[in-house]
Amino acid sequence: MTWAERGKAARPTVAAVAALLAGPVFAAAPTGAANAPAPGGPPAAALPSGPVGGAWLGMSGGRLAYGQDAQGNRVPDYSFAGYGGGGTALPRAAVKVTVPAPGTGDATATVQAAIDQVSALAPDSSGVRGAVQLAPGTYRIAGQLRITAGGVVLRGAGTGPTGTTLAADGPTVRTLITIGANASYTTVGTVHQVADAYAPVGATTLTLDSAADLSVGDEVVVERPTTQAWIDALGMTGIWTPDWSLKAERRITAVQGGRITFDVP
Repeated sequence: MTWAERGKAARPTVAAVAALLAGPVFAAAPTGAANAPAPGGPPAAALPSGPVGGAWLGMSGGRLAYGQDAQGNRVPDYSFAGYGGGGTALPRAAVKVTVPAPGTGDATATVQAAIDQVSALAPDSSGVRGAVQLAPGTYRIAGQLRITAGGVVLRGAGTGPTGTTLAADGPTVRTLITIGANASYTTVGTVHQVADAYAPVGATTLTLDSAADLSVGDEVVVERPTTQAWIDALGMTGIWTPDWSLKAERRITAVQGGRITFDVP
């Protein structure tokens, strides 16, 4: 069993990019809704039904190749969600604290104390503080475990009969392990509006009202506020309300006039 958090401290954004699009980002819509006319308006344009000149997914040179439709929409690619953006080996954290073999009682305080001890250590050049090594057996956790510092690894002795198990003890439904501290975004710099009329699924570029104060390497937050039209298109009317936003942390890799390119979709 291994629980790890990528070393990452809460920090303000370098700039905030607000994607205030009038309609849903997704090209797909519930059956019967794709071509539905707007109230009092002209019929909506038909959405493309498939990729242009090929398949949505294929292979090229031993790697996945993504097709796209006429609007630029593609199958979402989540391979960038891994450690270091994917394709990067996890660092091997050295054991700093070893937790004794579990007994029959509540082990919450014992394991948490070990986590807190490693959390207090200074991180190395890779952001790693160290590992808490659990012994084989079942640790009964009547409370909750919290890892609030980056670079801390909670490591077990493997799976199976000779491995490590964390057992939620007691009838209370709860999150057994919480990773990360409470944090919020702070806007630093100018909030820019997206000038594109449509942002396709899987896009890595956006046109802004201005990119004069943005540079390659800047870390930004792309905010996509929810709208009632988007909620309706997903069939979530009456379940969701348009009072929250989707936020994505991105790094700028290119700036050309008012158009910026991100490191990942």
